[in-house]
Amino acid sequence: MRSVLEKKKIPVAMSGGAVSSVAALLLREAGYAVAGATMLLGVHRLGDEAGRFTNESVADAQSVCGRLGIPHRIFDFADLMEQRGIGQFVRECQNGQTPNPCVDCNRHLKFGALPRHPGRRQGEGCFHTGPGSDYAGAIRRFYTADEVLGGGIIEEVVRV
Repeated sequence: MRSVLEKKKIPVAMSGGAVSSVAALLLREAGYAVAGATMLLGVHRLGDEAGRFTNESVADAQSVCGRLGIPHRIFDFADLMEQRGIGQFVRECQNGQTPNPCVDCNRHLKFGALPRHPGRRQGEGCFHTGPGSDYAGAIRRFYTADEVLGGGIIEEVVRV
């Protein structure tokens, strides 16, 4: 199997926070063609007053990408989040279950819809989704598109 590192295009899931911003910076400095990718998860669309946090997060991610000189794309998953995240959480609570909405969000959005989105660019062979077990260190997780889409996510740890 070809190494993930041979593929130079890496989108970074960006929340607008420090960890994803630093990840984008480190990858860019390491010579990768980096693009920011922000999932719009709120049930409110951009521009809604009720979606202010979402608006600020997107604006922060856009600002970081602008400063880094990298492209930024927004993927609107608000409906999917309502259906598979919030809605599923409510249904499970109503059925006396103790759901973990983060697990469902990761399964259906972060490792499901995001890698499969038609807005992904040709040649993006892997996707950076955030810190690994070494939260503050230099270890990052990379998944090849085939590994994510095939359902058998294989972790390759790379020092940047």
